[in-house]
Amino acid sequence: MADAGRASGILTWLLLSEGAGFRGGTAAIEVSGPEGLAFSTGIVNGAKFHNGQIVGGYELPANAPAEAAQAYLDSKRFVPTPVDGASPGAQHYCAEYPKLYVPPITPASTTQIIVVLQFHIAASRPGEWDVRVTLHPGSDGEYSLRAAAGAGRG
Repeated sequence: MADAGRASGILTWLLLSEGAGFRGGTAAIEVSGPEGLAFSTGIVNGAKFHNGQIVGGYELPANAPAEAAQAYLDSKRFVPTPVDGASPGAQHYCAEYPKLYVPPITPASTTQIIVVLQFHIAASRPGEWDVRVTLHPGSDGEYSLRAAAGAGRG
């Protein structure tokens, strides 16, 4: 629900992991455009992706009780933190996502993992913003993923 005078929404990226696995990591978020776009929370999660379809989770047993499933989802949430020193017309945020595990693809385990990254946003005024996110995977991975959302209108 939006506050009076604020439009809210969710930005979503889908990223396909095709190799090295990783545990946790950090995200760097860069926003270009007028002031007025705020990030409140984010969530990152993974799902099995096989033959072009999402075929289910891989970290939580299918018969997990509702309370365990909710605790699992809550563990995937994070809060982006504003970073000082951004240039005029830009905002920077950082976030940690310590609870995401993406297993590596091996000869015995060839199912790809699709990573779903979402940010809850609110715009205090109309405008267009360019949002770029760079993911820095934690241990077990030695690469970064860059995701960009084109100009968005609030």
